[in-house]
Amino acid sequence: MTSGSKCHAPRKANSAGSSTFTFAVIVTPSTSIAVSGPPGGPFSPSLIEYRVSASTGTVSYSIRTPSWLTASSTTGATDTKGVIITLTVNANASNLRPGTYGPAVAFTNVSNGHGSATRPARLIVREPSLPRPTGQIERGRGDYLLDDHGGYLLDDRGGRLLGQ
Repeated sequence: MTSGSKCHAPRKANSAGSSTFTFAVIVTPSTSIAVSGPPGGPFSPSLIEYRVSASTGTVSYSIRTPSWLTASSTTGATDTKGVIITLTVNANASNLRPGTYGPAVAFTNVSNGHGSATRPARLIVREPSLPRPTGQIERGRGDYLLDDHGGYLLDDRGGRLLGQ
């Protein structure tokens, strides 16, 4: 293969002994998906793009995503020029508690299975950060501080938000 030439479809022998082309799906880039943000969002990055193309000819594909991602197209057909698939973080992500969610996005060649690929997908919903109280803070009852503007009740021993 010369530099700059395209990949050719794998050849395999048919029952008569002659070779045939097997059309494969190509998914680029090969990188995984990593998204993060606080509970309720916003999440960054909010969208990710992949190109789905055929090694030669035309292939049909399907895409399966985790519940927190939406694909711009979940089924279709593509040729060697390919199509751009945009994955967007959806409203389901806003309802998730702090933690790590996955598992992967599956790109399937429904024509013959060749070139089917997965891209690991990870959503990290971070613990909420403690808002910084504004204005004058006065000593409340017991071991707590009371903010006179927003009514934040803070644990004086650890700075944890207890109520509002």
